[in-house]
Amino acid sequence: MGSAPTERAGSASGGLDPAPSATADAADRRRRLIVVILITTVAAILGFNLVALKVAIERSNPVTAQTLSMGIAVASMFVVARLTGEPRRLERRWWPAAAAMSATLPVGSTLGVAFGVERVQAGVAALLISTTPIFTLLLGTLLLRQRHSWHGHVGVMVGFLGVAVVAFAEQRAGGSIQLLGVIYLVLGALGWSLGLIIMQMLAREAPRSTLLAWTFLSGIPILVLVAVVTGGLTAEWSLVLVVALVYSGAAAKGVSFFLQLTVVRLGSPVHASLTAFLMPVFGTLAGVLLLDEDVRIAQIVGALPILGGVALVLLSRIADLNSDGADEIIAN
Repeated sequence: MGSAPTERAGSASGGLDPAPSATADAADRRRRLIVVILITTVAAILGFNLVALKVAIERSNPVTAQTLSMGIAVASMFVVARLTGEPRRLERRWWPAAAAMSATLPVGSTLGVAFGVERVQAGVAALLISTTPIFTLLLGTLLLRQRHSWHGHVGVMVGFLGVAVVAFAEQRAGGSIQLLGVIYLVLGALGWSLGLIIMQMLAREAPRSTLLAWTFLSGIPILVLVAVVTGGLTAEWSLVLVVALVYSGAAAKGVSFFLQLTVVRLGSPVHASLTAFLMPVFGTLAGVLLLDEDVRIAQIVGALPILGGVALVLLSRIADLNSDGADEIIAN
């Protein structure tokens, strides 16, 4: 009866803390397992989305596919905002950020990805989109004057070497059409990174889900205008097209974003960025299983420096500890 107060007093006075309980250890293992499952799930969602996007483009065109899926993405992002307890309305002070981001995330990035996916295999597309963390680090250094460890700078150079290898291989395999696809995808990754940098510059404290929902919404009129200029919104409607659009809009944007936020909350921003490392695996797998795509040796050779560059960038994140999680969210 009298020993318990004595132990508590001894602990409070500077004695050794008791070892973690078995319950705490089990809870920590469950949390880590959940994080691993969520990271893998997000990577799979984004990887298989490239197949969904290719299917939608085949039955419409790149601009139509992204415009229609963006409308679904807006609805899904408002659902995410509700689930995370964020407001539906965006405060006036964040409007300039949403307007600036609308030209990069829902327009520049998504169109770059769509025009690129139309021209190259899903695995190649996933590999090039995975360079987003590399561009984010580079733009953060140039525009925000962020300082990074040597891992980050070497990672950028190694990643760009991989992109050059992939570009050369695609040009040899399919000529200017596939080379143009590589360029579009690189611009898509750059556009998404630029949008995230704008978010850091102008809206670091804004509610993430609400901000992206209104950013996507404000980008739809621009997409419609692009569609009108390039020939209009045309589609061969079918159940397959509807499923592909819903998957691309709701799963690849809304669901994946919510899961990545959960990973940041349970783990860290670095954990969330691991999706970029795994996405090419699932993109390649989806292309092989669903589209009967092949995996070329040159693709593997190009993947090694790109994924190596991404890994070095992630090591830089760990060393710098200067990320708030906004620059780790990836979508396509």
